[in-house]
Amino acid sequence: MKSWIYKLWRSWNPWYILEVDYHGTTKRIIVKDFKKKTPRHIKGINSDDERFELKSDVPMDYYVQEYKDDLK
Repeated sequence: MKSWIYKLWRSWNPWYILEVDYHGTTKRIIVKDFKKKTPRHIKGINSDDERFELKSDVPMDYYVQEYKDDLK
């Protein structure tokens, strides 16, 4: 069982699941923080505290939802 402090911290700083079609492949990334989110450029910090950046000449299809699986 997760402590209530961790749950409170995550309610203030939510994580997200990013599903994006990038150059013909579907990528799924757990994101802590988005720095930029446009149809052609997405960058941020993932759950391992690593930076990522996805750039494309054509608009990408992406879907973002809140990640809550680790709070159960």
